[in-house]
Amino acid sequence: MPLTRKTPLKRSGFKSLGRKPNVARKKPAKAVKRSKLPSVKSVRNRCDKLLTPIAQKLHPNCLLCGVPTQVAHHHIKKSTSNSCRYYIPNLVSLCHKCHSTLHHDELLWCGRVVRIMGMEWLDDLEEQKKKDSKCDVHWYLEHEIRLRNILNTP
Repeated sequence: MPLTRKTPLKRSGFKSLGRKPNVARKKPAKAVKRSKLPSVKSVRNRCDKLLTPIAQKLHPNCLLCGVPTQVAHHHIKKSTSNSCRYYIPNLVSLCHKCHSTLHHDELLWCGRVVRIMGMEWLDDLEEQKKKDSKCDVHWYLEHEIRLRNILNTP
């Protein structure tokens, strides 16, 4: 059956463009008030921002070249182990140039970092990596308090 002006759109199987049916909308249910906890992402970002100042305080010079520290590098990547994310011995103090170089050739430079830091250090990191951690907002808040205390101690 050809579509003509006399044929209603509903019969033809086509919906009219630009029109919305008149449907009574329900009012949204009132939200239940909960305690205001910050999001995991916001607390994690605050904790991550504390790591470089801590590395600069504990080790003021780059491990590889000796210029002032600019970056806190995670020897065991954050994506690999959350238990090592805020573990202070996992932080390697580097300048921007050495950090960039390390990421371009990780096998070579990570080997040099291990040679400088020692096998005991690496064994300690491997033990820490095996620990399981539940990363909820409370876990991050505890670490934020601990990191701020490290930063504020003389």
